[in-house]
Amino acid sequence: MELFVGIDVAKETCEVCIRPDNIRKSFTNDDQGRVEMARLLTEAKPALILLEASGGYEIPVVEVFALR
Repeated sequence: MELFVGIDVAKETCEVCIRPDNIRKSFTNDDQGRVEMARLLTEAKPALILLEASGGYEIPVVEVFALR
C-alpha cells in the first residue's frame, strides 16, 4: 500500500501526518527534529511528500530531504 505524507511547517514545529495509516507525529523545526523526521520518512518510504511553503521555514526541511 502506498503511503502519502503531509507536513505542516511552522517556525517551531513540523507536524507530520502519514496516510492512509493516520500516523501523526510532531517534530521540532531544528536540526535534530528535522533529522528525526527524515529518518522516520526514509523508513516509511512514502510515494509522495507534500509540505506547505511557509515563508522560508520549509527550506531547511527540504534541504534535509535532498541530502537523503
